[in-house]
Amino acid sequence: MLRSVTCIIQLTKRLLLLLVCCTLTFSSGAQQNEIVIKLLKEGIALHEKGEYDAAIAKFDRALILDPNDFDANYEKSSSLLYAGKFDESISLCKFLIENYKAEPAVKGAYINLGSAYDDKGNADSAIIAYDEGLRSFPDFHLLWFNKGLTHARQKKWEDAYADFSESLKLKPAHAGSLYYAALLEEKSNKVAAIISGLVFLAAEPEGKRAKSIYNYVIDLLNTYVKKNEDGGSTISISMDKPGDNQLDNFRTVEVGLALSVAASSIDTSKTKSGADKLLSALQIMTETFVAGQKEGKGIYWKTYVPFFIEMKQKNLLEAFAHIASITSGNEENVQWISNNQDKLKEFYQWMDKYEWKK
Repeated sequence: MLRSVTCIIQLTKRLLLLLVCCTLTFSSGAQQNEIVIKLLKEGIALHEKGEYDAAIAKFDRALILDPNDFDANYEKSSSLLYAGKFDESISLCKFLIENYKAEPAVKGAYINLGSAYDDKGNADSAIIAYDEGLRSFPDFHLLWFNKGLTHARQKKWEDAYADFSESLKLKPAHAGSLYYAALLEEKSNKVAAIISGLVFLAAEPEGKRAKSIYNYVIDLLNTYVKKNEDGGSTISISMDKPGDNQLDNFRTVEVGLALSVAASSIDTSKTKSGADKLLSALQIMTETFVAGQKEGKGIYWKTYVPFFIEMKQKNLLEAFAHIASITSGNEENVQWISNNQDKLKEFYQWMDKYEWKK
C-alpha cells in the first residue's frame, strides 16, 4: 500500500496546485487595469486547458502593462511550474515572497516554490520552502499537506503522516490529507485508517480516489474475520496495539467491528448489500464510540468520533452508508440513491454546517 502512496503523489500535487491557483486568483487588493484583468482571465483559461506556454504569454502581456501586478506574477509562476520550467518558477516565487510579504495570497507562492523544488528533484529545498511558509502562515493546511507529499515521495512515512495530521488539525475534512492518512495508518492503527477513509468518503464520495478508498475500507473491515476451511469464520484482532493510556486507542471499537463483520459474514451475506453491511459496521462503531468517548484521547477521539456520534444522533448513518458506497456499483445502492435524494440533501446540509471539534 505504501508503494501506491508514492505512485499517486505526482498527480495529487498537480491537482492541488490547480486548486490553489483557482482559490487565490485576483486576491490582490490593489486596483487592477481592466486590460490586465482580461489578460489574466484569458491566461487562466488557457492554463486550465493545459496550454501553459500560451498562458505564460498572456501573463507576460499583463506584466508589460503592470510589472508589479501580484496576480499576474503569481499565475505566471504556476504556469511555469506546470510547464516544467522549474528554475523560472522558483525565481519568480522568490520574487513574490520577497516583495509581497503583506499580501495574504503570497502563501500560494510558497506552495509553488516547494512544488517546483520537489518536481525538480530537490526535496530538501522543498521542505525548507514549506517550513518558511509555515512560519508566516502556520494555519495554512495546504502547506502541511504539500510538505507531507514531499516526505511521502522520499518514503519518509512517519514524517509524512505527521504532516498530514497537522493538516487535518487545521482542516479536518480535507480530502487529500484524509486520503493519505488512511493509507499510512493501515499498519499502525486500523480503526484510525477506517475512520480517515470514511470521512474522506463523506468529503469526496465519487471519483477514482473514492473508489480506491471505499475498497480499502471494506478490505480493512473484512480483515477482522477470516474464513475457515470448514466454511466457518474466525474473528481476527491484532494484539499489537497501543497501551490503554496512549492516544487513539480503539481496542473496544475493534472488538465491536469484528463482531459486526462476523455477523454479516455468517448470517446475512447473501441478503445484505454492501451499503447495508457498512451501515451495520457504522452502527456498532458509533455505539462503541459513545461508550468510550469520555476516556478517549487523541485527534481521532477528539475530532472525528464526535462527527460520527452526531451523525448517529441526527439519524444520518443510513444516508452516509449509501453515500460512501456510491462507487461500489451495486444496483440496489444506485436505486436507493436515486429514490432518496432528500436524505442525501439532508446529510450534506448537516455536514456543511457541522462544526468540527479541534
